[in-house]
Amino acid sequence: MKKVLKYISGLCSLVMIALVSCNTEEDVQPKTGESFIRLIPGQGSDNPVAMTPLADGSILLVSNTIIFEEQVSMNKIRLVKMNTAGEVVLEKSYPSGEENWSAKNISVRNNSILVAGNSSTLNDSTGLLFFKVNLQLDSIGTLQLREPGEIISMNGIGEGDENDILFLASVRDAKGNNKALGSVNYENLSITWVKRDNKRSSPTTSILPFEENQLAWGVQANNYSEIVRTDTSLLQSQSVFVQIPGSSAVQAKSLFAQPQNEMMIFGEANFNTGRRIFFFNTSTGLKGTFAEEGNITLNNAHKVEGAYLLCGAAEIGLAENNTFQKDFLLIKTDESGREMFRKSFGSSNNEELFDAFMIENRIYAVGSTSFGGVNTLLLMKMTNKGELLN
Repeated sequence: MKKVLKYISGLCSLVMIALVSCNTEEDVQPKTGESFIRLIPGQGSDNPVAMTPLADGSILLVSNTIIFEEQVSMNKIRLVKMNTAGEVVLEKSYPSGEENWSAKNISVRNNSILVAGNSSTLNDSTGLLFFKVNLQLDSIGTLQLREPGEIISMNGIGEGDENDILFLASVRDAKGNNKALGSVNYENLSITWVKRDNKRSSPTTSILPFEENQLAWGVQANNYSEIVRTDTSLLQSQSVFVQIPGSSAVQAKSLFAQPQNEMMIFGEANFNTGRRIFFFNTSTGLKGTFAEEGNITLNNAHKVEGAYLLCGAAEIGLAENNTFQKDFLLIKTDESGREMFRKSFGSSNNEELFDAFMIENRIYAVGSTSFGGVNTLLLMKMTNKGELLN
């Protein structure tokens, strides 16, 4: 274990030098003194999930960490609080025992943070996890939901009423795949209701609550994506079908509510020339793609101040092992989905962005850089135009 930690620490200075000194096209440096990249090495390999500003002025980063100990790997949820200058204020990992935990989404209410994801043990099936901490990152409640003979995977959560959080999960049993929808009381972490949808289709998005108890989520359907819209009874539903001209496969990944029960949809579409990010505005019918050399990946999208920030990775050229190299990718669109800017940059390592927010007219983004098979967590601060490097 000590060897792994020493190896990760030794890599940090090398990775940092690479990030600020090289690019696929030209040398790069911090554009302003306010912009930065901060590497945050941990005890293992990090896969970032989300970030969010907190009421105390700090920024919370959430990551799934794989820790290697004596030929055994363990999955833990890593919580890191940082200030806006990029300094680590506090850090904790959960659980302390031998269970494997992973995060999928977070929700912040009343000076507490709810982490929704999955938990499992070596001898037990995978179930749902709802885990709550205070602003000091101390555990203040845990709820786990498991069923014998089933693998239940969290797809995501959505804001319900003032007391509840909605969740959507994929359920795999001996008969195949179905879905579970439910509601959890935010304060006492108790199940309010759970319903099963036995249609054999796997969700590709989180759950999106609408007005008047309406819900929506995306599922995969051959060469198009289906957005299911239903009420909480699951008895009445209708679908929106997303097709992108020229694409052989479409997968919705992020949904946002718009006025009059319309939606903004972001996802990935496959073409003969590679994979692109697409958008579809159901209120205007406007749709389109963001082109890039090779394949591009959408990891997350957020609505910020009348716009959307899309985070992912762009495959640029071939690395030494004859595989595509991933660079950071950040796209900002206006409310209609039209591109405002697109930034792609990185070092000779594999790098991705996973989430981004606007704080005081600056963009903060969480990502990772990979060196020697180990992912290192990082935080970026950019201008409001996504400018980090020249």
